[in-house]
Amino acid sequence: MIDIDPSKIGELRGLIRKNNNVEVTERKVTHKNLDEIFYEHNVPEKFDFLSIDLDSYDYEVWKNLEKFKPQLVCIEVNQRAIGNFEIKKYTPKDKEWGGATTGLMNKLAKKKGYD
Repeated sequence: MIDIDPSKIGELRGLIRKNNNVEVTERKVTHKNLDEIFYEHNVPEKFDFLSIDLDSYDYEVWKNLEKFKPQLVCIEVNQRAIGNFEIKKYTPKDKEWGGATTGLMNKLAKKKGYD
C-alpha cells in the first residue's frame, strides 16, 4: 500500500499489522515512478490485484507501468464519465476534464493485453 499522507500511513499500518504479506510505504506516486517503487519493495512482476486511485493522473500511472502485470486492475475513471465508452482526447492538465473516460481506460487495457 502506498500513500503520501503520513496520517494515513499510521492508520494503514494499524489495519494490516497482522498481515506479513502487505507492506505500507509513504511515497508520492508520480506518472512515471510506479515500476521503480514496486522494484524497491520486491513486488513480483506478476501479481494478483492492483488498485490505482490518485484523484488525478491515474491513466498515466497505469500507462507507464511497464514491467509489472497484475491479473486484475481497478482504476479510477472520471466520475462524470462513468459508463462513457467514448474515447475522447484526454489531457491530464485539463482541470475541467478531471480524468480519463471508461472508454479510454478500456482502450489502454486492450493495448496492455487485458480482455
